[in-house]
Amino acid sequence: MTARCSARNMSLPKQRILIAMPHPEASKPAKQGRSCPWTSGTMDVDINANPGGALTEKKDLRIYHTVTSAQGTAVHWQIRIHYYWFKKQKHKCQQQGNCEMGGFTRLLHSGKADDLMDELPTMVVDPLPSDMVEHSWYIVLNRPYAFVQWVKKAKIPEKYVLMAEPDHIMIRPIPNFMTSDAPAAFPFLLAEALICAAAFPFFYIEPAKKENQAITMKFTGQISKKQLDEIAPIGNSPTFMTLSDMEKTMPLWMNTSIAIFKDQEASKAWGWVQEMYGFTIALWLAGIKHVDLYLHMMSQPPWDMHEEMSPGKFFHIIHYTYGMDYKLTGEFTPGKFGEWRFDKRSYSGRPIPRHLGAPPEKMDNDLVRLLINSFNEATEAIPCWDKYTETGSVVTDCGEKAGGFLAIEALQKNISSSSNATA
Repeated sequence: MTARCSARNMSLPKQRILIAMPHPEASKPAKQGRSCPWTSGTMDVDINANPGGALTEKKDLRIYHTVTSAQGTAVHWQIRIHYYWFKKQKHKCQQQGNCEMGGFTRLLHSGKADDLMDELPTMVVDPLPSDMVEHSWYIVLNRPYAFVQWVKKAKIPEKYVLMAEPDHIMIRPIPNFMTSDAPAAFPFLLAEALICAAAFPFFYIEPAKKENQAITMKFTGQISKKQLDEIAPIGNSPTFMTLSDMEKTMPLWMNTSIAIFKDQEASKAWGWVQEMYGFTIALWLAGIKHVDLYLHMMSQPPWDMHEEMSPGKFFHIIHYTYGMDYKLTGEFTPGKFGEWRFDKRSYSGRPIPRHLGAPPEKMDNDLVRLLINSFNEATEAIPCWDKYTETGSVVTDCGEKAGGFLAIEALQKNISSSSNATA
């Protein structure tokens, strides 16, 4: 009989529970730096875990497909930059060898094709019908329904999937962070739970917190504190799963998220992140009781500062969800508009311009500086970005040629076409 990671009678090791992560309201810790768990991102999670290092040595590649969900003007420019960096890091990954980065899909849940169809591999799916639930103020509820449709329609060769978001910039090649999906792969783990997903932990997802327990059990049924602790502090992104587990989990995610949205107490308590609660509760309901948490999967500047989370442990993604404010002298001014600032919300109605101004010279946050440089590289490389900034619509006939990595990509395509023509 084949054991499965979702088996309910499996003896689980103690779940590492997320205690705290830095955020805009966090008090300043007494100690700071890459070796400090607080400023590294969490407490009581093993910051020495390094699946990426081990994965590069594997003989059997575990190639995964990246799916990035998107809808609306606010993320239109973000997804273009996101895809630029996906392609560049995949190219670098392939040059290094043992590359596990596979295909890419933009999951567009507006129900309508847009002007990026020729630029990004895209599947268009329907938004959640309003007759199922009226959710005009919370379009995020379209995301679970989008993935329900995707797992039904997707025809991909990869067994594994990384769910990502438009405001993720990949700053280095990303290995498959999952370390197991079947017991035969790792027979020496007989006494331990199998890893059925890998994800980044969020400080604000706390299903087992005392004030959340009764709300959580509205959707799980009456369970013990130990069982509550099995529910991981994650959302759907960035998360690695097998496609087969997604097929059974996505409908549960949709139904749980709708139930949370309809429940006045839960919707009020969990607010904008309620579908993240819906996702992690759905994983638990599907029998996925252990999710490996990897802090170096993603950084969140300005609260993370350096490319290394800890010595030798490099972040793979920049998530630019928080505002970044600094005095011109370089001093960080959290909670107060800085003389220099970047906040993606300032560009909700129009794309960012080319040549964003560099952070102050004495500003010591390496990730903020890398983020701005990454924006500037992508917008300079993508043709006609100035016209795009003016109009908000994709322009392809301005006379500009692709630059940066896109120029390299175009050259390689021409060489490949010439080789095929003469073969």
